[in-house]
Amino acid sequence: MVIKKEFINTLFCIGFLLYLTACSSPKKAQPNLATSNTVLISNTDLQALKQSAKEWKTVEPKVNDLLELEGQLSKLTTRLKAIDETNVAQENTALTPPATESILKSDLAFFAIQVAAFNSEAKLNTELANLKRKIPAFFNTNLAVNIETKVIKTNTFYRLKLGAYKTSKQATTDCEALKRQKVSCFVTYYTQQKPQPPL
Repeated sequence: MVIKKEFINTLFCIGFLLYLTACSSPKKAQPNLATSNTVLISNTDLQALKQSAKEWKTVEPKVNDLLELEGQLSKLTTRLKAIDETNVAQENTALTPPATESILKSDLAFFAIQVAAFNSEAKLNTELANLKRKIPAFFNTNLAVNIETKVIKTNTFYRLKLGAYKTSKQATTDCEALKRQKVSCFVTYYTQQKPQPPL
């Protein structure tokens, strides 16, 4: 009976110790609604979000079209820039007048078409570049370009003559074609002095 009493006391002590340790151990934190992934919004805000979603669905195809147009414009800008750089390079070569010795296509060039005359070589070169842009097909035919200078009193004039023709009729035909493209011109001699045909 004594053993039983000690056994019960021991059990009681162990139970009491377990109870004390359970009471003193840290409690698990209860899930806090404020720190979870759940977002609480008001009904008004929910309705506004739903309305925004509807509006986006109606606008989305148009936005996609705009993005596609932006891509096409970007490609077009790149192409235009490349074309512009090519034109600038061509204009820079056009601004250098050919040497007088190299402009004759043959010894039989008697006539040309005069399209401009200026008192400044820079103005003449600008006009030549403009003509090359305006009538590129005319210049793609390996056309002779003759920049002729003429001094009148103390002023120097620069004449822009195109082509090297054997006959006045050939020059007139091309001059008429230029006039149809709104380019003023007239047929003149290839050089200042009237050339003498070979014997």
